[in-house]
Amino acid sequence: MSGYGSRTILQRSGQLLVRHFRNRRLIAALFLITAIALLLVPSADLVRRNSASSMVLTAMEDDATFCPGGEVVIIAGERVCTHGGDPIPPGMPRFSGLTRSAIANAPQVACDGDGVTGNRVQVIYARPLGVAEYPNWETTIRTFAAQTDEIYHTASVETGGDRRIRFVTTTGCEVDVKSEVLSTATTTSWTTTANELATRGYNRSDRKYLIFYDAGYDHGQWCGIGGIDNDSRRGSDNRNMYGPDYARVDERCWYRAAMVAAHELMHTIGGVQLSALNSSGGYHCIDEFDILCYSDSPYYPTMRVDCADPAGNLTVLDCAAAGTEPDDYYHAAPTPGSYLAQCWNPANSPFLIGAATLPGPSPTPTICGRRPTIIPTSTPTATRTPVPTATPTRTPRPTRTPTATPTNTPTRTPTATATPTRTPTPTATATYTRTPTATATATIPVTPSATATATVPTTATPVPPATATPGADDSAPVILEIDPSGARRYRKGERVEIAVRARDRQSGVGVVEIRACEGTDCTWDSATVVTTLTDAPWKTTWRVPAGGRWMFFARARNGDGVWSEAIPSDEVRTRSRKR
Repeated sequence: MSGYGSRTILQRSGQLLVRHFRNRRLIAALFLITAIALLLVPSADLVRRNSASSMVLTAMEDDATFCPGGEVVIIAGERVCTHGGDPIPPGMPRFSGLTRSAIANAPQVACDGDGVTGNRVQVIYARPLGVAEYPNWETTIRTFAAQTDEIYHTASVETGGDRRIRFVTTTGCEVDVKSEVLSTATTTSWTTTANELATRGYNRSDRKYLIFYDAGYDHGQWCGIGGIDNDSRRGSDNRNMYGPDYARVDERCWYRAAMVAAHELMHTIGGVQLSALNSSGGYHCIDEFDILCYSDSPYYPTMRVDCADPAGNLTVLDCAAAGTEPDDYYHAAPTPGSYLAQCWNPANSPFLIGAATLPGPSPTPTICGRRPTIIPTSTPTATRTPVPTATPTRTPRPTRTPTATPTNTPTRTPTATATPTRTPTPTATATYTRTPTATATATIPVTPSATATATVPTTATPVPPATATPGADDSAPVILEIDPSGARRYRKGERVEIAVRARDRQSGVGVVEIRACEGTDCTWDSATVVTTLTDAPWKTTWRVPAGGRWMFFARARNGDGVWSEAIPSDEVRTRSRKR
């Protein structure tokens, strides 16, 4: 190296050092500001991000603002709000396993895409160290998950949409259930349960985790528990749009597992917000009978019975009084201007198939930030009655009809004929039978009886049945053909393509419901729901749950809300010719 070159380098180095020392005060000041900011803002608030846009969603809030009326815990490095564990109702029977019939008649979950990509609900079977593996656990948990999905689907069909839980599924279109053995400390701690799972990789922002926790009947601390984000903004910046979130269903309440799962999973996707019209002030609701409603802490509000059928504790998401529509936490097509049309509506969660595309961040209407007046009491209000063991009857609300709304339309809607100006005819509001699913909410008093065994009906009738007299109503649609016809023998796991031809000369066919039944001595009410289609062509693919002889049923609803008679596949052609 030449002398000239060395001097040049030294000169330049000296100039850089001078500049450095001239700016040292500025550097020190910046360092101090950064340090103070890191001390003031908990690290948990810097984590919750949309993996696609890296948008920070958790604002700089204190715990009281972040989770009013709840408890703040740290899970996977983030602050999480929870209302705490949902208590075990008195008399909850012991779950003694599913019967072969219950497994065979379990509803089918919907498959979407490759079963892995995108926002999904991951199901986990977890147990503490030292607890033996539950017999046939994988089939049992899959059945619980399918029954939970049926609850969400039924409620969405009743409000003019089509929602299914977007589970992580296998290549064979079955719910993917992971099995994990955790520490004994998880038995009494939901927070520890979630944190241990997070360290094992269950911490994705595109996942909600539904955990069926098996510590044994005698060791349950609660029925279930889940986290919720206190965020009522309608758009894609809502914190409930993202994970990870954790919902736990304890074995102590597996007798009503799917209903507890529906309750806790609803918390993780944002129900019930404190600004909801019938909020309890503790992330539940006060208008019974409803899966999410009970008199909870911190206010123990007085309850109100808007839906008189106690079976609503087993079947109803978002009860609404006669003449009104669900407007607290779950409506697939809410009326424009209503609370759920302007604020956060869990029916639009990206973790549900068929959810509407939400707008980006936008000004929040005043209605989404206000809190209803709650009159506190010193103890919970006991309004829940034992659930009847017989199949309950229920009159559906005529307001639960599709509502066309250009601002919040689900991706799968009924048809263009189902407009707000059309109302159902009297035949569409006939009393119908609705069978509770094999689960209950975390707070339902249950009275055991000779008929209240662990073999609980597994399906819920999502819509009213047809009129009593076949062919009596010429305004009703007609089923022309069901393919495959008759009753046929199928292998377990065989995929069957079911196609229905239906016709309505009045206002067109808007909905077709398909059911399946093993054997030939079947009725519509005994058949299992395969799917409810809201778009033509009326076709679906179904996976046979058990080998044997199966037949199918179908019925159709027109744009005026009138249902056809439910016809079996071995009689459809004869009956359609008579029409």
